[in-house]
Amino acid sequence: MVSPVLEPDAKKAALLSLFGDQLTASLQNLLKLLADRQRIAVLDAVLIRFLELYRELRRVTLARVISATPLTEEQQKQLNRRVQTIAGTESVEFDLSVDPALIGGFIVRMGSQVIDASLAGQVRRLGLSLAKVG
Repeated sequence: MVSPVLEPDAKKAALLSLFGDQLTASLQNLLKLLADRQRIAVLDAVLIRFLELYRELRRVTLARVISATPLTEEQQKQLNRRVQTIAGTESVEFDLSVDPALIGGFIVRMGSQVIDASLAGQVRRLGLSLAKVG
């Protein structure tokens, strides 16, 4: 779809055959416009910005959580309550991922705010404080 060799009409026809009636008329028009202007490559950025505006309007916080092991449902519920309190929003949407390099615990990112409750983060902070003393 991002190839400049493929004509805009061919791209629009491909989009219609792929998605057909699954998309609203306004989204179909957006895709056609992007195809006409040879800007289909910016669709990801458009969708990301749309989701940001949607979350802002609905007072939903996006929290990116990286944990050493997969979180249980109960851990997710507890984390949800804490993040809601910190963010002051009505609901929280999680983007969960696992990174065993954290050793234990988790890291939560909400916009520019970061909460590092990982064992690797504690070790790093301890090393920095020891370096300052020495």
